[in-house]
Amino acid sequence: MKKIYITTILLLVQLYLFAQIDFEKGYYINNNGKKIECLIKNIDWLYNPEKIIIKLNGQEKRLNIDDIKEFQIYNGKKFIRLKVDIDRTPTKVKGISYDSTFNFQEETLLLQVLVEGKANLYSYRKGELYFFFFNKENNTVKQLLYREYNKYDDLSYYIVEKETFKSQLYAKLKSKKLTLRHFKNLEYKEKDLIKLFNLYNGNNSIENKVEKKETSNFSIRPGLNYSAPIEVYLPMLGIINNKKINSKLNFRLGLELEFILPFNKNKWAFTLEPTFQLLRFQNTFSTNAYAGINEYTIESTGKYLTIPIGIRYYLFLNKSAKLFLNGSVGLSLNLGTKISVSYPERTYDYKFKNQVLSFGIGFKKNDKISCEIKTEMGKGSLIAPEEKFNQLSFEFIIGYTLFNNK
Repeated sequence: MKKIYITTILLLVQLYLFAQIDFEKGYYINNNGKKIECLIKNIDWLYNPEKIIIKLNGQEKRLNIDDIKEFQIYNGKKFIRLKVDIDRTPTKVKGISYDSTFNFQEETLLLQVLVEGKANLYSYRKGELYFFFFNKENNTVKQLLYREYNKYDDLSYYIVEKETFKSQLYAKLKSKKLTLRHFKNLEYKEKDLIKLFNLYNGNNSIENKVEKKETSNFSIRPGLNYSAPIEVYLPMLGIINNKKINSKLNFRLGLELEFILPFNKNKWAFTLEPTFQLLRFQNTFSTNAYAGINEYTIESTGKYLTIPIGIRYYLFLNKSAKLFLNGSVGLSLNLGTKISVSYPERTYDYKFKNQVLSFGIGFKKNDKISCEIKTEMGKGSLIAPEEKFNQLSFEFIIGYTLFNNK
């Protein structure tokens, strides 16, 4: 088993190295102000980068933030290096915090350019932090300030919003087009701020808009399930040692809803796959453990519904083919399945519930047809807490995407 795990890990590493993200046409401006056309590795950054990888004259080269004044992948995100005063306090309050002051430190960052014109809008995202910056007519770039904090009044806590960004923008952008009401109802959100800056800049506004591809897929996924020896532990019946039970080849049918996340070149996805499965096994054992009985039979014939929630990672091979890795956790709903322990004079029936952890690797072609090999580990309880069973199963799944929403 150890050799299998090591082989699997080495295979996944090789697949990761092979399935690289494409280089795309773009440019960067160096510290001498020279614009250099090149290919840039497009990671479709969710967070503001601190370095990039370019390809120039066939050679790959890594550029750090100190090497770049500006860069852009054509028809993609644009970033510019700026030295700014930034307060890194999260905008959303966590726990109890009464501090409403802003604490600045000077940093050099690659800010994403959202809107350009008479007034410019930038953004910075890192982890839970998501801030906006602005300037007007090439003046100093300032952070738009917003945060939540707690107040205590009449024996209760409540959250207060400090919306300094509204007065900042009103002082700089008020005009015939933009009156007090535009700023009063403004929210600290990218969509709202972009709209405001476009109104102020008018026809001269340049919005570096990148379409976010929010895709969902609905697939049918039939397959076969083979369980490795199941272990049943029933101390109340004198079965004090785990008994390995040989399972049969069973059918499974899943309906999967997949949500592709709109960043990192659509390489990540959440999945939800309600799966109908059969459970069949039967074994006869010899024992002297229970009232002198020499033989008993453990068997099950039934069905259950597993509802796993998972995460998937795609590795692109080319434009039409990709590999994927996924893991999930879930619960099994009993649809009449029971485990029966039969002695010559009596049969004990047990209903069970099951917790499931699974890992899989698969291949998808043309975003339509897929195949997957999955390992599923189940750990369940019967009636009493000390009565339990363990299950390890292997699944081979064929998938077909019925429709997608792009």
